[in-house]
Amino acid sequence: MERLTGLLMTELRGADPRTAGADDVPEPVAVPSMGKAALKGPPADRWCEVAAALAAGESKRALAMLDEWPDSGEVLPDDRTLVRALRVAALQLEHNWQPVAGAAFLTSEATAALASVAPNLEAAIAAVADPRLRRYAELAGQTLPSLLGARTMLGHLASTGAAQRNALAHGADEPWVHRDLGPDAALVLRSFDVGNGHAVPPVYRTLLASDLRMRAADPAGARELHAEALHRAGTEAVTGGPACEGFAELLAGDWLLGPPDAAQRALRAPAPQAADLDAAAAHFARAEDSYHRACSRRGRAAAALRLAHVARLRGRSRECRRALDRALDLALDAGDGACAALVRVQRGLDALARRGMADLPEADAVRTWGASVGSGSWARGLRGIALEHSASWLEAGDLVRGRGALLLADRLSDAVEVPERADAWAKLYRLAGHDQAALLLTDVRMDALGTRMRGRPATEHFGDLLGFVFCAQLFHHHALTLGDPGLLTASGVRLDRALSAARALPAGDGQLAAALGPLAADLAELPLWTALQQARRDRAAGLPDEADGHAALALAAAARTGNGYGTCAALVELRRLDEARTQARRLDEEGRMTALQSASLWLRLNEPVAAARAARDIGRRGPEPAEPWGLPAIQAELRLQLGDLDTAHDQAQQGVRAYEEHRARLARDSLRSASANSPVIPGLYHCALLSRLPRTSCVGAPAAAAFDWAERSRSGFLDAVRALDSATGYPGARASVRAWLSAGTRWSARYEEELAGIREASSAADRPVRPAPRPPGPAANAPGPAPGTQAKSRLARLAAAEADLDAAEAAVRRLSPAALTSARGGELPEAARIAAALPTDTLLITHHVFDEDLVGWAVTRNAVRAERCRRWAGEVTALARRFHAGCAVGDSDGPAAAHTLTKWLLEPFAAELDRYRRVVVVPAPRLSLLPFHVLPWDGDVLGARHVVSYLPAASLLVRPRPPQAPWRQARALLVGAPAMDPQTGLTPLPGTGVEVASIARLLPRAELLTGARATRGRVMAAAPEHEVLHLAAHGLIDDLSPSRGRLALAGTDELDMADLIGCTRAPRLLVLSACNSGRGTATAGGDVLGLTRTAMITGAQGAVVSLWPVGDDTGCLVMTGMYERLADGTAADVATALHDAQQEVRSMSRAERDHLYGRLAAAAGAPPSAAGTRDSEALSCPAAADRDPRHWAPFVYVGA
Repeated sequence: MERLTGLLMTELRGADPRTAGADDVPEPVAVPSMGKAALKGPPADRWCEVAAALAAGESKRALAMLDEWPDSGEVLPDDRTLVRALRVAALQLEHNWQPVAGAAFLTSEATAALASVAPNLEAAIAAVADPRLRRYAELAGQTLPSLLGARTMLGHLASTGAAQRNALAHGADEPWVHRDLGPDAALVLRSFDVGNGHAVPPVYRTLLASDLRMRAADPAGARELHAEALHRAGTEAVTGGPACEGFAELLAGDWLLGPPDAAQRALRAPAPQAADLDAAAAHFARAEDSYHRACSRRGRAAAALRLAHVARLRGRSRECRRALDRALDLALDAGDGACAALVRVQRGLDALARRGMADLPEADAVRTWGASVGSGSWARGLRGIALEHSASWLEAGDLVRGRGALLLADRLSDAVEVPERADAWAKLYRLAGHDQAALLLTDVRMDALGTRMRGRPATEHFGDLLGFVFCAQLFHHHALTLGDPGLLTASGVRLDRALSAARALPAGDGQLAAALGPLAADLAELPLWTALQQARRDRAAGLPDEADGHAALALAAAARTGNGYGTCAALVELRRLDEARTQARRLDEEGRMTALQSASLWLRLNEPVAAARAARDIGRRGPEPAEPWGLPAIQAELRLQLGDLDTAHDQAQQGVRAYEEHRARLARDSLRSASANSPVIPGLYHCALLSRLPRTSCVGAPAAAAFDWAERSRSGFLDAVRALDSATGYPGARASVRAWLSAGTRWSARYEEELAGIREASSAADRPVRPAPRPPGPAANAPGPAPGTQAKSRLARLAAAEADLDAAEAAVRRLSPAALTSARGGELPEAARIAAALPTDTLLITHHVFDEDLVGWAVTRNAVRAERCRRWAGEVTALARRFHAGCAVGDSDGPAAAHTLTKWLLEPFAAELDRYRRVVVVPAPRLSLLPFHVLPWDGDVLGARHVVSYLPAASLLVRPRPPQAPWRQARALLVGAPAMDPQTGLTPLPGTGVEVASIARLLPRAELLTGARATRGRVMAAAPEHEVLHLAAHGLIDDLSPSRGRLALAGTDELDMADLIGCTRAPRLLVLSACNSGRGTATAGGDVLGLTRTAMITGAQGAVVSLWPVGDDTGCLVMTGMYERLADGTAADVATALHDAQQEVRSMSRAERDHLYGRLAAAAGAPPSAAGTRDSEALSCPAAADRDPRHWAPFVYVGA
């Protein structure tokens, strides 16, 4: 019976669940037999079996045994009371026991199960006549539940306190922020003190109470009780002795390691002082010795686990591994399944820390244990530890380990439901800076919570309702960050649903009240931010009048809601800067901005003195920037405006270095692109660039230094290019990297497709956003999921894309690990090296457009010259888009825009343009759609007498180019005129069939795929064997979903960007003879996402793409003319061949074009008439004159 007491004092660890020498107890991860045979023998033996399961943390095994307990009239009442107490203990361990005490909500099922067995249990225990049975019942039915409840409540209070401190740091002033949590903690402690029966050994109860006081931030009270317990230990026969000493030493050591449960959490920060580590190690060593004397392998395992953590904190990884191995062996020998599971998880996390990979089979063992015999809540707690490590790594910018810890967490438990799984992944992408993924996963979680709440009273799902409200806030935050009007409209729907759901919540909860106020304010201010973002989108699209109209709507909405900051933003968009300064002064005087907001706004208004005053208070009046490059970015811009160029450069360089180190750790191309999609990042490069340009015009070293920074700012896609270049050595390395890049593109496309569904659903609903919530009314039923969505299936689709990418990434980590960390920055070639790579007859022109500055460079073999002028980036971008529209559809504003652009972009380099015939344009991302070759120049267009080609980054000029055979010997795959299924709604393109048939006659080694043979499968199979890949088809491009760009093939097949990366093998030439195949989406960070970027990532030496819809007949003529010149050798390169073919078509009349196309069609056996354009939508535009750019100019050559 002494063994039964030792087992039920679970925290003391005085008795092992498995007795020494026993061989009939299953391994902790095995599924035991749960038959009645397990309960043979006298009641004491049966109680010991259940208690052993409880001590092992195996609540499911204990409950299975209790389910088989005889329930007959022969069972004595006192025995029946003990069985009830044991069942309460087992249920508590199953639902409310975790390695890290925290704010866990019991499910309604768990609450019901406890309620069914707990009524009047305390009175029944007090009525037990046998004092020994009463002690057992008190330990199981009172001490353990009250201990776990107290830990949970204190963990909840600690979390609330942390939330209060965080809210105060961000300037919050709600009542709950100032609430004193001390009385709540005192109430919890009193409840525990009176909730234990008198039969519980006092020394055990006192040690438990001491630890609770330490968790309640009462170290003096904790140490007083600890000393009292040690004093009494020598006088109590039951709980005195070495096990009690071991437990006391464990507690004393734990308290020196920092926050509660630090050793279980295995976190490296915050690290204690060296002296505290030495003292803790001494306590744990004495604990292990005490438990050794007590013959407790379970206690020794606990001590070894803590010694492992001390070694971890000291940076002694081998010592840590040895201690963990010893802890696992001891736990398994003792039959302590819960401890063994914890050690396995820690070993997996340590493996992640060492080599970036976790041992997933160990996670599978833990999952099997938790699902079969172990504790469900303990398994969830282990998952929580992995998630905590994931967040820690992610906050440090280590995405590889952060993702690894999250994957480990997902493997630890099968019982994780959709809301919790989606929440964990949303946090990952939020910390990684991928707002699109975070928004979508937050929406999945909100859907799932709504489904789970449907039809249930609010009192049963308080946590779900609170999560539902917070999801709406997070969705709105991400939509604002993305600046997407469509997603902001969807945000309004979700904010309204959350407010409706919140009316069913019980009143008086401070945390809820704090959430609902901002929620209602967000909904009221939604018209402001939606109109403002639409204004910015209109301006970027070259629609200044529409932009000003939406900005005026935003200004009116700001006035209605009293949002001063929004008023400033709208005034800036309208270029009413003096009024914006007046408003900013008012906001400062009223204290309505944090120092960070104030400094940023004053810098935006070009008022450095006011910005300097605010910058001094950053961190004292409101928070600091979340990213390590945030403060350097502010200081760099401040010093630049004050004229302190050297300090500005130093600060910008510091910020860029921090950002690029972070970017390198992100590993994935999609995450690297998203990480830069913030104005702060290009602002850093901009400051560095301008700090090297002391004058408006300069040559030599200053111009070259500024050029280097401009190149560094917009070559982010080179990370992906270099990933492929780095794949050398091992067989299959390049294939693995190619598959990884392809899987990454497909991952992005999946997320973009889901986001498109959100936009479409909001648009279809056509639901106006109300400026304020409805007046309070009767509580409504909790909302269900949004129409047409199923959270589980949505998450499954995303998880499939994640799994494919994870598998591809694992292969790269084995075969080409350098591809995951291929960083740019200092590895980029300098201006001198790029200049040396230029042919002697070639001029490189590039531009940088940001804020109020336009900088251009002319680079030749012998010189670098820079020209800088003050031009608002919004105006430059708008003119470029208007000119592009003029070329594409004959917009009447095009000519006026063209002359202004020529004056700004080309005339500063007139001298160089007069001397050089070949021009390589490296456009700024904002100008990626600008057809420089069509800009007016010297009485004609630039492309009339100059061979113009394009590059996304000048660094591509220095890439090695292998020697090439004559073009007639090239193996070419020619795909055209696919037989599309009528249900696609796409018109046939006979011109593409004529095109590829004509090219096939020029290239003897060509393979032709047309009609029903032009399927995705055939293209994917044939492409790797060809050095020229020519695809002539409908182009399906979506500016809001750049990774979903694709070409229509036979039937309903499509060749998407992921396919393009996967099937090509660094082709010599990739031609996308389709509409808009050269269009892309410019990010704030200097990247342009789209098919052109994909073409370069494939390793293609050059690509031909289109900037606007291509005529089916004239496209055929230009492409055929280009290949004619390559095949007969009259053009030395693709750029020249394309230029000459374009000029030939430009010189033709309509009749001449029709005649030439008819000849080619006859030779191909096709009808003499072509379709309109190779666009997915019919265009409505005026007829084009013979020399109109629509006929001859849509194609551009991208390559060195």
